[in-house]
Amino acid sequence: MAGEHLHFVTGRLAEHALRPLVAQLSQQLGFAYTVDVLPITVAALMTPDWVARHARIPPQATRVILPGYCEGDLAPLQARTAARVERGPKDLRDLGEYLGASRRSMSPQAEPHIQILAEINHAPRRTLAEICQEARQLRDAGADLIDLGCDPGTVWTEVGSCVRALKAEGFRVSIDSLNPAEIEPAVRAGAELVLSVNRTNRQAARDWGCEVVVIPDDPKTLAGLDETVEMLAAAGVPLRIDPILEPIGCGFAASLGRYLEVRRRYPDAEMLMGIGNLTELTDADSAAINVLLLGFCEELGIRSVLTTQVINWARSAVRECDLARRLVAEAVRLGIPPKHLEPQLVLLRDPKVRRFGTPMLQALARQIKDPNYRIFAEDGQIHLVGAGLYLADRDPFLLFERLLHPGFGGAPDEHPPAQIDPSHAFYLGYEMAKAAIALTLGKEYRQDEALRWGYLTVEEESHRLRKSAAARKPATSPAPHQPLKHAAPAATDTSPAKALPPAVRPTPQTLKPVQHAGGERSAEVSRPPKAWPADSSSHAPPRRRRDLPLVIELDPVPDVAQALQKLTRRPYSLLLESTLTDERLGRYSFLTADPFAIVRFPVGTADPLGQLRQTLAAWLAEHRPDLPPFQGGAAGLLSYDLGRSLERLPAPRHDEFGLPAVALGLYDVVIAWDH
Repeated sequence: MAGEHLHFVTGRLAEHALRPLVAQLSQQLGFAYTVDVLPITVAALMTPDWVARHARIPPQATRVILPGYCEGDLAPLQARTAARVERGPKDLRDLGEYLGASRRSMSPQAEPHIQILAEINHAPRRTLAEICQEARQLRDAGADLIDLGCDPGTVWTEVGSCVRALKAEGFRVSIDSLNPAEIEPAVRAGAELVLSVNRTNRQAARDWGCEVVVIPDDPKTLAGLDETVEMLAAAGVPLRIDPILEPIGCGFAASLGRYLEVRRRYPDAEMLMGIGNLTELTDADSAAINVLLLGFCEELGIRSVLTTQVINWARSAVRECDLARRLVAEAVRLGIPPKHLEPQLVLLRDPKVRRFGTPMLQALARQIKDPNYRIFAEDGQIHLVGAGLYLADRDPFLLFERLLHPGFGGAPDEHPPAQIDPSHAFYLGYEMAKAAIALTLGKEYRQDEALRWGYLTVEEESHRLRKSAAARKPATSPAPHQPLKHAAPAATDTSPAKALPPAVRPTPQTLKPVQHAGGERSAEVSRPPKAWPADSSSHAPPRRRRDLPLVIELDPVPDVAQALQKLTRRPYSLLLESTLTDERLGRYSFLTADPFAIVRFPVGTADPLGQLRQTLAAWLAEHRPDLPPFQGGAAGLLSYDLGRSLERLPAPRHDEFGLPAVALGLYDVVIAWDH
């Protein structure tokens, strides 16, 4: 990389980690560099268009490296510079490998030498549809031939029809049987390979007109092998030799020696190894076993393997063999160990677990200004980092308790109690469960990303995107044979009273954003139907609106601060308080929690106040002038950006926090103090 000038673009939070890493890599790889810290806290929130307006790219730069999470079209930024614009790794700790400091990569021209035969066991017991379906799955996993495994002691009369059906779908087929009564119709239908031939059927094999696999009459002594090979070779029958691999405990080491002996006897012969005797009959995950056996085959020139996927721990053996044959071919070609070439076969533990270190995480907590939590897993603990918050514990349950109740378990915490709604609590629990798994197995945890399981990894789409997509799906109606009774919406309880019985509480509502053709967004209300019991005699009839609000006087009068402390664990707890002693402005205190619905309008919603008025109309109740003025209803956040829905204002260049224009709880129980 000598002579290159790399220009790194980052945000304020990542700057302190990026600078020392780039300085180290610059010395190691020999490039010049500059670091461009843009006016944004979280670098992942950048877009290329936004970067194009803020970046200061020096003329000597040859490459511009953006954060890996910077999504969008790179063209606006590329148009500003002659340097090559690219996305770097999503994790800063991968920058060294990205720049080529350590990892080798497999050559895209590397071609595997080993052919994979995938056996469908007990094929005569399966329907034709089942066989074809499994054959498709095996081919997709990397199989070259589909091997039809027959049952000893019986004759499969439909074998010809099965082979023809597979051939019609483009499969290459082999037949796994010693019985000529099954082999001959299979070969006539198009099977190109027969497993297997020994003294019992070698006479018939001369007339089949296809390649065969020769096995010894006695695997432990190789008895009969030479005679069968010589007879078939003299008859011009193409063949492969399989000395038979034995399971561990049944002569495994000696059977490997017989493969070496056969290669010594027949240096130019094609050979096959049936590896299922090890993968299926060993209490261990099959991936590493397959790599080891295919490495043996690659070095010995055994150019075909027979595998199967019966037992659960080997159910992806074909895919493992496909990856393994490429890995070992590259290692043998280069004359190097098969290390740092194919990460997809590293399943349980990660190749490397990097750490930031406690000092850096504590420094991050001091820099964070937004209300989001960051989760890390390192040094045997889960670390929870937020604005002015740093907590660490091995136990995610204790960590969450400390977040809600500072000092829980005697911990020296100083942060205020966290206010977390159920959705956020579920998210934190999900992420901390992943972090706990990573700690247990020695894996690297990255928030909002899937743990890496090699080729088994299922990439994790953003939960926010998934919820947004689900919200746009049309509601499905209940099945005709399961009718639901709908309750008419009840009036909101707008007084300091105990919770209403189920028959009186309003039907919950959720509001979700809808994108209109003109670009304006509004909120759509969906009211889930409420199912009432068949015997509802135990429920009071819904109260009429003129009966509301219900009022109960508290005696003795609770202290405001003590009441707030008791409600802090309830979702969306809210205190409306004034420290003024003015008789009019400081007269009341209001405390509420646990709204029956949450109303959110994103920035840009058309007429949000009108939509809010329409939403609240379903629960209007008579206002009583003899009570404190807030008697239940909507309370919460009206953000600064709500103004953009009320008048024509320029949009900010970047919305760092992504707050909605309106976020209100609809409260039906209020505690009011008249001071």
